[in-house]
Amino acid sequence: MRTGHAALGRNAPSADNPMNSKSLEPALGRWPLPYLAVSASRRRKKLSAPVKPEAVYDDFAKLDIRIGRIVHVEPFPRARNPSYKVAVDLGELGIRWSSAQITSYTPDQLTGTDVACVVNFAPRNIAGFQSEILILGARNALGHVILLTPRSDVARGETVF
Repeated sequence: MRTGHAALGRNAPSADNPMNSKSLEPALGRWPLPYLAVSASRRRKKLSAPVKPEAVYDDFAKLDIRIGRIVHVEPFPRARNPSYKVAVDLGELGIRWSSAQITSYTPDQLTGTDVACVVNFAPRNIAGFQSEILILGARNALGHVILLTPRSDVARGETVF
């Protein structure tokens, strides 16, 4: 019995057709499900931002990135883009607020979620609300913001390096 891509025959990903959706079905462990739900033509479009100039480690070291737990979520109707007001418990750093464009989640889904946050940016006034931290996320193939979260339990306020 053939396994892997050899078992897929002519539907296997190749240089000519790397995104053949039929060929990816047996390999779901290799591709995120939201990626597979998008049409092949949409997947071929460039979805990521352009590459930024090279940075040195000291640039990264200036950021204070910590793990926090979302403890409260409120609607934010005054925001220009659909957003929530989100309270994050950062342990010894206390509770800090963020305006976050994470409305692909419901408030109930967010509450109790551990997230990575930049905690040393100056506060930003967003539609009259002081956003104190930046909750980190990335867009999936559907354009929804997906939160960056630890894979295991991490103490609130723990540093990301």
